[in-house]
Amino acid sequence: MHQKLSIESTPRTGDISATRSWCVAAVGIIALAIVVRLLLNFRHAMAPGMDAAYYPMQTQWLIENGELQLSATPLTFWLHAILTKVIIAVSSLSLNSAAALSARLFDCFIPPLIAIPIMRLGFHWSEGRRSALLVCVAAAALVVLSPPIMRMAGDLQKNTLGMLWMGFAIWAMRNSLAAPKVWWRWLMPCFIFVLAGLTHIGAFGATVAVLAGCLFCYAVLDKELWQTRKIAASVAMLLLGVAISTFLIAWLTPSQFRRMGSLLSQIFGFSPTGLAMSAIIYPVLFWLMRKLMSSKTSLPKGDKAIALGTAFGVGLLIAPIFDGAFAMRFQLMAIVPAAFLLALSATALEWDRHQTWHQKGIVVVAGLLALASLFSTQGPVITQEAATELKQIATTLSDPSNTIVVAPHGMEFWAGHLMSCRVKHTSAPDDLSIYRRVLFLQPTEKTKSHGRRRRPPPNRDRWTPHRPDEHGPSQQRMTIPKDTAKVWSGEYFTLYELNHSAHE
Repeated sequence: MHQKLSIESTPRTGDISATRSWCVAAVGIIALAIVVRLLLNFRHAMAPGMDAAYYPMQTQWLIENGELQLSATPLTFWLHAILTKVIIAVSSLSLNSAAALSARLFDCFIPPLIAIPIMRLGFHWSEGRRSALLVCVAAAALVVLSPPIMRMAGDLQKNTLGMLWMGFAIWAMRNSLAAPKVWWRWLMPCFIFVLAGLTHIGAFGATVAVLAGCLFCYAVLDKELWQTRKIAASVAMLLLGVAISTFLIAWLTPSQFRRMGSLLSQIFGFSPTGLAMSAIIYPVLFWLMRKLMSSKTSLPKGDKAIALGTAFGVGLLIAPIFDGAFAMRFQLMAIVPAAFLLALSATALEWDRHQTWHQKGIVVVAGLLALASLFSTQGPVITQEAATELKQIATTLSDPSNTIVVAPHGMEFWAGHLMSCRVKHTSAPDDLSIYRRVLFLQPTEKTKSHGRRRRPPPNRDRWTPHRPDEHGPSQQRMTIPKDTAKVWSGEYFTLYELNHSAHE
């Protein structure tokens, strides 16, 4: 007789010690991830990552001017602004310093929270069994401590927040499928869609794809349910969430909305990395699905839908059908549904005591990846001395609000943050004639050599405006126009000013 694992069953709460063990483990993995991120974010005087200054620059501009300097989905910066104001209220830090500190603290404490839905669902799926605890901890560690995730520390904060919403969306979908006829249970996935849409367009699309896969699989598994009006209302709630997200993006950031329309013609291509990953992971996904469907544990339809939907999500996100930059982003996001799939498969297959070797393998791999994460992060692209020089340059700007600084990628964010002026990347289109002063910031060889020692991974985020092309122009590439005059020559930077009269 198959053992039945009810999707609405209550975990063995009578075993208080087991419940306590799960709570301690969840808090422990989150605390460990926070400590590691604190070490990575604060081991240098300057924040790590090519785009590290992007977040405090945007936050500072939002607080001072009521809008973002560079068009972007705004939720991350709203949260940064709130934290920045709290820091200012309880300390003597300036806005500039508080914005920088809030970006670091946000990056340390928020991303590890994705372990909560993974551990919570692992607890439900295993009915609180201690034997499944270690595997679920390993699955959570893959998301919060693996090298690909840690390479994003201090840098791609919009991506990591979007991945957090994806994790909570999968949790909310599982709870909705526990009672699909109860329409109000679908409010949470709807709300999370809105949060994801306001955070990161790529993560929003990936979240919609994963949850749509889960819902489609549930429709196939329980066809009779779709003949009722209540399930139609539930589907309508999800579509409403997508519609609200799209409307808010169009209203708050029109340029991002227009970008969404052009993405369909840009994202598709061929990724050799995706092909290699698919060749390895697709057979594993097929094996897991076969084991889950034939397991002695009879999974309820809702959990089967989650398993099939997350497997679909992983397969789609790593597929070799996306262009290089987009493929890199999707492959990073694939680790979220993969963690839920591992937690579910490990806890379900644990009932078959002859199938324990894969659990040990998951634990070993997760442990090795967590250890490797300490050595796989980026360093800062600017030294404290170079930052001090940027502040000195800022004192020479008589009218920062009518000044724009053109700089190589990464350095333009530091200029905007420390000099409190408008900035643009060298290849970003912009009408320079509307500014009274146009300055070109050229790093010296001393600054360039520091950046070369800490080169970031290729394929920067193409969903964020004013980012470079898919190959990421290095900070050494910058052409200074002929009609310029040198106005600053320092140890770390040379500053040129464009002669407007020559272009009139």
